Amino acid sequence: MVTSKKTRVRWTQEDDTVLTALVNKGQCAKEIGKILNRTTQAVTTRKWNLGLHDIRIKPATGVLREARTSTGAVVKIENPFSAMVGIRGNLVRSFIGAKGAHITSVQELFGVKVRVDDNNMAVIRGNSLEAVEACETHIRNLVREPQIGETYMGEVNMIVGYGAFISLNPLYQGLCHASEITGSPIDNVRSHLSVGQEVRVKVIAKVNGKYSLSVAAAQPLPEAVAVESDSEVSVVQVMSPREITAEMTKLARQLARANGQRMVMAMYYVETNQD
Repeated sequence: MVTSKKTRVRWTQEDDTVLTALVNKGQCAKEIGKILNRTTQAVTTRKWNLGLHDIRIKPATGVLREARTSTGAVVKIENPFSAMVGIRGNLVRSFIGAKGAHITSVQELFGVKVRVDDNNMAVIRGNSLEAVEACETHIRNLVREPQIGETYMGEVNMIVGYGAFISLNPLYQGLCHASEITGSPIDNVRSHLSVGQEVRVKVIAKVNGKYSLSVAAAQPLPEAVAVESDSEVSVVQVMSPREITAEMTKLARQLARANGQRMVMAMYYVETNQD
């Protein structure tokens, strides 16, 4: 009978560094085992061997921190603070960017180290707790799905005949149809938008994972003007005939969508008082 001998995986210095940082962060042996791909028993044994069962972290000079164990030994740690953020698989490639451009820019912005592991987790490590937490918040905002009805600042990526593709952030983009740029049909999209232009947009729909955006819906409403009379003060909203037509067209489109229909054409004639 042939018995196979188990291969013993040695602990590297990097493994010990990560183990010390995670113990300091308060992670249990089971969670540390998942991160380091070790058994819970192996993690527990290594903690006792390093004397990390009663660890206290105190500042040291430079970019390092030192962990003083209960036995009095001092373990040097680089980037002791860490955090993890889950990223959906279809967003990992965009998060890393072409040749790592985006993930590098995030590291330079916050002064931390960021990598994506095999489980699509963004692992953040840094020398400053504030920098790690700020980077964690930034990444969570990036991976959060755009919500219908919310307004975002976007950048025009590409212009086509029927509208413009606008990037909400490095991970998400949507299409703004030509009719949603001014609120009414237009002949030339390039006369209103240009590539690289920053514009405020509102997410109005999501169909099959694709977002529909509106520039017109994200614009503030016209200011109201107070008109004084002898008896009372009236508030009048000043709108041009063109603006009224655009608003009526927008309302008709929303009503058609609510009823599951598609609006083909809507025309309104607004008479102005010439007196």
